[in-house]
Amino acid sequence: MIDWHLIKLGGSVITHPDHADKFYAANVQRIAREIAAVSKPCILVHGTGHVGKPPAIEHGYADTGIISANNTLLSVQVRLELRHLHQHVLRVLLDAGIRALPMDTATYFNDDGSDFRQPDLKDSLMQALEAGCVPVFHGDMVQLPDHRFAVVSSDAIMSVLARYLKPDTTLLLTDVDGVYADAGDQSQQVIDTLTPANLKQMQQQASDQQDVSGGMTGKVKHAMAMAAHCQRCIIANGLTEGVVLRLLEGETGLGTRVLPEN
Repeated sequence: MIDWHLIKLGGSVITHPDHADKFYAANVQRIAREIAAVSKPCILVHGTGHVGKPPAIEHGYADTGIISANNTLLSVQVRLELRHLHQHVLRVLLDAGIRALPMDTATYFNDDGSDFRQPDLKDSLMQALEAGCVPVFHGDMVQLPDHRFAVVSSDAIMSVLARYLKPDTTLLLTDVDGVYADAGDQSQQVIDTLTPANLKQMQQQASDQQDVSGGMTGKVKHAMAMAAHCQRCIIANGLTEGVVLRLLEGETGLGTRVLPEN
């Protein structure tokens, strides 16, 4: 099996509330250039950020991730906005010379985002990587058998891809320098290596409770699961110039390295 990278472009690094369509074009363009500068194959997953989270809070499904069957119009509107964001990301990747291959989350993932719908997807993705393509997934909503819609987070998608495809390096790009320690004051100290043994040192954020994907707490939970299936799993700042390139080139000491539970 070829060596490859699994990269999550967190919603906080690809969207901004003050930009047109809430798309942070300049930052995505920079990240795309850094990814393109590294020849190793990769799969990308991007979040929804200021496109997906505000309606979740406004309409009260941030805590459950479920939109009721009698609110189909809302589900359709949210999905259209997410696809619009996805198109923005794809265009930037293509302009950077990356052979981006759009992947529909609802087609390939089951209702709760815990597994593939299609057993042969693993082989198809590996063939795409070997052909020089870059599959691109995104956080989305899928329709349940009872006609409700459920959120499938980008972190959940990352976990499944890592489990099946065993990446060399997994990067989770967010808007902070890593996982912060709970120092009890205003200092922001990044935990170099996060393990089950020092998990309690992690700073808890009240905003995690308002995030449909669980915020940093949910991210760390998924990251520990991913770490069991890759050589390196790192949470780092996707807003800092050069960090993505340096990490993909193998540099250490950037962000927080996450180790598995076992």
